[in-house]
Amino acid sequence: KFVLATYGVHAERVKNFARNFSCVELIENGLPQEHLTFIDVHLVSLKSSFTHTAVPSKAVTAISCNRPILFCGSEESDNWQMFQKAGWLIKEELPLELQLIHFFEEITQESVQEKSKLTAAIYTQLQKEVKKAYYKISKLSL
Repeated sequence: KFVLATYGVHAERVKNFARNFSCVELIENGLPQEHLTFIDVHLVSLKSSFTHTAVPSKAVTAISCNRPILFCGSEESDNWQMFQKAGWLIKEELPLELQLIHFFEEITQESVQEKSKLTAAIYTQLQKEVKKAYYKISKLSL
């Protein structure tokens, strides 16, 4: 089952495409925060034009829930550079449909579990970086 809760400028286009597949369950009014841990793979997208300008919080949320990501965007994106061990990449510049078909043909429960385990180490590293940043800020404000 593919559960899709999407929003943003292209949400309707994505939903219209997804309605062609019987395995897709559309969530129209968002998903409560406490349900995010039940999602096997979180879809995260970021247009290349926003690389190094914006960071989708969905990527950090997924990693915080110990869940891997399917990232659609540029390989140069901070999201992909930081989280690639815990995800799969859909390159924005290549045909979307062919990459999605390949992803769904190749994904296994084992690969999802393996990447989910890797998110814990990434999350721990993120927490360390946050603490280091706060420590540096506190030293500057003295």
